[in-house]
Amino acid sequence: MSARVSREAVLWSAILVLAACLRLLSIGWPPLTDREAGLALAAAEGTPSQSAFWEDGAEVIPASPAYRTLTHLLFSFFGAGDAGARLIPALAGTLVVLLPLALRERLGRMAALLSGLALALSPTLVAASRTADGTSLALLGLTGWLAMTASSGPAPSSPFRWVVAGLLGGLGLAAGPSAVTGIVVFSIGWLLVRLMDRQPSVVPAGRPATQVLVAATLALALASGLGTRPQGVAGLFDSMGTWLTGWGGAGGMPPLAWLLTLPFHDVLLLAFGVWGATTGLRRGERQTAFLVAWAIAGLAVGLVYPGRQAADLVWTCVPLALLAGSALRDVLERAWESWSWAGHALLVSALLLLSLFVVYQLAAYALGRGPIINPGEPALSLLLIVVAGALALLMVILFAFGWSREVAWTSAGMAGFLVAVLISLSTIWDISLGSSAAGAGGLWRSQANTAGIRMLAETVERISQSRTGREDALPVSASVSLPSGLAWALRDLPRAGIQDAPPALVLAPEGGVPGDLPAEYLGQVIKTGEHWGWLGGLPPLSGLTAGDAGTLTLAERWVLLVRADVATFGTLTEGLPGSQ
Repeated sequence: MSARVSREAVLWSAILVLAACLRLLSIGWPPLTDREAGLALAAAEGTPSQSAFWEDGAEVIPASPAYRTLTHLLFSFFGAGDAGARLIPALAGTLVVLLPLALRERLGRMAALLSGLALALSPTLVAASRTADGTSLALLGLTGWLAMTASSGPAPSSPFRWVVAGLLGGLGLAAGPSAVTGIVVFSIGWLLVRLMDRQPSVVPAGRPATQVLVAATLALALASGLGTRPQGVAGLFDSMGTWLTGWGGAGGMPPLAWLLTLPFHDVLLLAFGVWGATTGLRRGERQTAFLVAWAIAGLAVGLVYPGRQAADLVWTCVPLALLAGSALRDVLERAWESWSWAGHALLVSALLLLSLFVVYQLAAYALGRGPIINPGEPALSLLLIVVAGALALLMVILFAFGWSREVAWTSAGMAGFLVAVLISLSTIWDISLGSSAAGAGGLWRSQANTAGIRMLAETVERISQSRTGREDALPVSASVSLPSGLAWALRDLPRAGIQDAPPALVLAPEGGVPGDLPAEYLGQVIKTGEHWGWLGGLPPLSGLTAGDAGTLTLAERWVLLVRADVATFGTLTEGLPGSQ
């Protein structure tokens, strides 16, 4: 028994390390979006990193009280930065992968381990964890509370369990509008199960009074900034108001684009989650019915809510991961029982080769090219993809009838798992780690700030260093209010006030340069960001197949104007990124 426990602990530690690496690696990249920057600016208020260009002020109620308080403490002790703005959500997102550990007696030890691995590899959960807002805090708090209080037979009597449940519940309640989405999803899922089964398998249990007291205490403490900001308590109620205002506008993702984000980004969870749901319902497992109802409720709420965002898919990804763990457990257990080195090695290798061929042809089609035999015919790549898929299916069928059904079934499952893992890692790179993460050409983010926004801030610092000997001494004048992303990028720089002398540096939006500048200036146009440039439910197919992000996005450009005497004949403006 001790050896088994030791192996399980090692495996859970490996999963946690993997999740932490994917969520914390280069966490400062890409630059904060305008939405993230707005929350980070609120958290930096009252610290040495407070931005002089942020005009909202102290009267603003934070959109996520828990994020604001925890990140404010971080900024106060260690200073502000893009990495620090995302650190608290990333840590919360890392802990989410331990959710199946609390449910391992209900799920089974192997299924719990595989569910944790699925959560760790989910591109949606990784991207949400690397976003500076309260989504990961809400997910950790509410799902953690559910896992700690879900009864499995006689309710445990450990007071520690209920205190932890209360702490997680309080964290979730103070996490912001995303928590409201989670509560609605849980409620609808529970009602669906009640309609199908009068005795649902998942019922919160324990000591309600203890949980409510602990949760309320922590929620109030986080909302009030640990007592230093009493007006922040209103943020607990404003979260509901913010969520309700999402019903009055169309500022969210188009429903079809939001729905297709799941198969585009989370092939592993979707494929094996549906597999696990099918087999579990066929066996009559009551916990599977709850997970299926939870996943359906998450999709339904996201589709009908006008203010939906890509991160709202996390409420569907968690139950899919738990279902996927059960499906993967079945594959591994049946493969162990019917293991054949010759059969499994041959079929898995063949299926992997066909899968790589399909991926290669998909990449060629996305770039507007055909196969090597005829590069000018992209449609031919699609035909080859269909042929390869049919060949893979035929191979599995022939193995099932000519060798062994178990070998064919488990080989297909293992090959599918390996392919899904590779796709997940590739997707994580695209939307979270690679250069494309600083763009709005995909479905995950509708607005992004590019590396140009950092180049702008660094250029201003270099000019200030050359002129005054300090990077943060030369004031910057803004002709209009700056967006949150720019206000965050320039947080360490002073803002020019009303003065007689012409400002040394002026920022203006492209097309909005003042015509009455008080001196002669040299300027440079800098691309600082981009946003979706397409209308309708999905991006245009022509832009996707041609791989041309320019047809999918609109650039956000600003002009940096440097007073001629400061620019020293313009040499200090060399090297700035030009317009693209």
